Amino acid sequence: MELREDGNHGNETSSKRNEIARRSTPYAFHDGTVGLYFMAFCKDQAPLRERLRLMYGLDDANGVRDAITDYSNPASGSFYFAPSEETLDAITG
Repeated sequence: MELREDGNHGNETSSKRNEIARRSTPYAFHDGTVGLYFMAFCKDQAPLRERLRLMYGLDDANGVRDAITDYSNPASGSFYFAPSEETLDAITG
């Protein structure tokens, strides 16, 4: 797989404005463990899945992947559902 030409994951992963909010913060523990907590919020899982596929070159015809994949090692991941009041009312009756 090739790296993206400019190596910048932001260009490909930020293409659709206002459909996702992202936050991250670095951490370091006394035992030398370091990393980055990354959170993304959106009304649908599709934008999250799309960005992950782009980062790893899965949707690019040439298999071009993001350079960040050379420096990071995802340790875990989860999806959580936070319903709106209307959806919660519909679920609980």
